[in-house]
Amino acid sequence: HDVFATVCALAGAAPPPDTDAIDLGPALRGEPFAGRPAVLLAYRGSQRAVRAGDDKLLRFPEIARTLLFDVAADPCELHDLSDAPGSAAKLARLRALLEEEQRACGDERPWTAPAVRPAAADYTGNPRSPDRWQPAWIRAKYFPNEGGAR
Repeated sequence: HDVFATVCALAGAAPPPDTDAIDLGPALRGEPFAGRPAVLLAYRGSQRAVRAGDDKLLRFPEIARTLLFDVAADPCELHDLSDAPGSAAKLARLRALLEEEQRACGDERPWTAPAVRPAAADYTGNPRSPDRWQPAWIRAKYFPNEGGAR
């Protein structure tokens, strides 16, 4: 999104007044740069997230699940802090920020979908078979009853 304003600045032009894109030139030049206080992330109807500083909140409306990460301490987002003691205030602050950013962008996706689905899928009884492109070690490990190394 901000690449547009950055390219405009590099070309000596101002971005149109109806865009909220910002010039990333100072950051590229190593100059002090505040950036955005928060960034809204969205994927279809299934995910919403907000990043503010080192904190990132992800919401999955279709399964009514919320995740919280400290991306400075956990850049790969492996340790969900949403149930950690003392996280309630941070969760509330980030939820309010996520909803505020959604309103600012005209995103009307609700916090929880009207029909919540199970978070885990049960594939018990579903037939599965290897495809011809899977390497022999995959077929041997995951499909031992089907001849393994076809």
